[in-house]
Amino acid sequence: MFPIELKGINPSKCLVLEDLERNMEYFLLVDEKTGKSILEVSYFACVEEAKKILYEENKNEFIQSIEEKYNAWTTNLKTLLSHHNLDLIIHVKEVMSQLYSKVNTLIDFIDE
Repeated sequence: MFPIELKGINPSKCLVLEDLERNMEYFLLVDEKTGKSILEVSYFACVEEAKKILYEENKNEFIQSIEEKYNAWTTNLKTLLSHHNLDLIIHVKEVMSQLYSKVNTLIDFIDE
């Protein structure tokens, strides 16, 4: 059993941090009757959509920029989590690709 937070497309920093902080609270729960939380993991997911045309050649650069953004947003939260022996790991994965190669797109245009 694990909680999953699903956020929309291109969420704001504030909304991301609110959700992650709420997820952190799951791990810190202690109840007089049931004891400490038994959760071992929780997940947070959102979609980041490119705001400009993205070609296949730029995909890795875009993925890296998203990872850097979320790492920057969560720096303080990671520090707080480490005080409670918790980790926050950011994974950026492509969920859909219909990207064209810039070279092939230009060749197709010239051939027409």
